[in-house]
Formats: sequence, C-alpha cells, structure tokens
Amino acid sequence: MTECCVGCEVLSEESIVSVEAFLLASEEYCAFIERADQIGRPELLHGVHCRLADVYAAALRLPEVRSGLPPRVENLSADASSWDKSGEIALAKQLKVLIGGVDLTKEVYGEEALPDRLSDDLASVYSELKGGLDLWSVDDQKGEILWEWSFGFIHHWAQHATSGMRLLWLLMTFGYPDPELES
Repeated sequence: MTECCVGCEVLSEESIVSVEAFLLASEEYCAFIERADQIGRPELLHGVHCRLADVYAAALRLPEVRSGLPPRVENLSADASSWDKSGEIALAKQLKVLIGGVDLTKEVYGEEALPDRLSDDLASVYSELKGGLDLWSVDDQKGEILWEWSFGFIHHWAQHATSGMRLLWLLMTFGYPDPELES
C-alpha cells in the first residue's frame, strides 16, 4: 500500500505501516478461524488467543481518520461481500462445537451475571474484520474501509475481543481442557 486517503487526507508513512500491520494481523486471524475445524481444541484456543491479541494490538495503532463515508460503505460487517449476520451466527455455532464445554462464561455487571460465549466473541471479531478484508483488495475507498474498522473497533468489536481474551487468559492460566478427558 503506497497511499491511503480519506477525502484529501493522506496518511503518513508510519500510519501506513500501522495499517499494513493491522491488515496482516486481521488476515491471519480470519485464516486461522476459517481452518478451526482442522485444529485440536488446545491448539485452537492457544492459537486464537495469540491472533486475537495481535489483531487487538494492531487495531490500537490504527491511525485516526475523519469520517465521511458514502452510503455504500456504511456497515462493512453487515454489507460486505456475501458475509452477513447469518454467516456470523453459523460461524459462532461451529466454533461453539469446536470449543466445547469452555465456551460459556458469565460476566458480572453490578449484581447481575450475564452469559457470554467465547464462540460469539470470536465470530463477531471475525465478521467485523472479514467484511473489510473482502472489500480491501477490490475497493478504491480504502480510507473509508479504514474508518469503518476504527469506528467498529471503538464501538463494537473491541468489547468482543477483550471479552474473548479474558476467557482465553483464564483457560491459559488454569489449563486448556483436554478433550480426551471429557465425557
């Protein structure tokens, strides 16, 4: 990527490096999730933990860009390519089976414990990243895609990423379950 613009705003070389790092981390995360059914559970949990942390760290370094999205790029996660909410739901169901008994946790907010599923968190992050990646290689509005990723990170998928990383950290700390020992 040699130049990225939002309107007339051109990104600095440092910002371009940050965007390229984010693209790489996002591609690696999505590719790993896409082959999750070929990976054993302990390797899956460890591998997704590493890649989720990488994409989160890279998103923190995305440059700030101004908004100004045309209507066709308003919602990448719901409108990009063939990926839609039904795809995210199907992926979450597949991941739930692969993750097994460690999928459900409870987040405590005040006195209320709310269910949280690792599979949903991982699928939501995938959906947000995949929509932009699908458009990135064919669209001439990279600045708008970048803005949508940044906006989505701040307002949506960072929460899924941190929730997922927290549960994955607990599993790493106390041990990934051995599927051979489960009944």
